[in-house]
Amino acid sequence: MTLKTMGDGMHQHQHHFDHMSILAEGSVWVEGDGVKTQHTAPAVLNIRAGERHRIWPITAPVKWYCIHATDCEDPAEVDNAIVSEREE
Repeated sequence: MTLKTMGDGMHQHQHHFDHMSILAEGSVWVEGDGVKTQHTAPAVLNIRAGERHRIWPITAPVKWYCIHATDCEDPAEVDNAIVSEREE
């Protein structure tokens, strides 16, 4: 995912399983279960299963990759397979 402007960000959400996130470019705030931390690329973060989290850029652009293990091969359904709860 590329966050192109300072106003971009990811809504708070959580997953059924642990996953890794890779911050490949830029700097972000990550809020996980109410704790806010700052990260600058390059960085790899472990997001725990059930941890309500969101990210938003400190700099732009930001390149952020999430690595999820899933058997789902349908691009239209993959978010439903890996996201357990999302706030809009």
